Amino acid sequence: MKVMRKRAWLALLAASALIAGQMAPARAQDWPTKPIRLIIPYAPGSGADSAARLIAAQLGKVLGQTVFVDSRPGGNTTIAGVAVARAPADG
Repeated sequence: MKVMRKRAWLALLAASALIAGQMAPARAQDWPTKPIRLIIPYAPGSGADSAARLIAAQLGKVLGQTVFVDSRPGGNTTIAGVAVARAPADG
C-alpha cells in the first residue's frame, strides 16, 4: 500500500510540474532579426523553385522579414544539403 501512495504522489508531482511549465509565459527572443534564406535543391525556373518563391513571398509578409530563395541544384540534392548543414545555427 505504501508503494502505491508513493507512486501516486510522484505522478501528482510530475503532472503539476508539467502543468506549471505550460502555464508559464514564453520568453522568446524577437525572431527573425535578419533575412531568411530558403535553400532549395532544384534549378531556378523549375516547378519547385516557382513554388518556393510563392511561399517565400507569403512567408515574408507574415513574418515581416525578407525571405529569399537560394537554389542549389546538383549532386542529387547533396549540394543543397551540405549548404543547409554548414549554415550558421542562428535560429
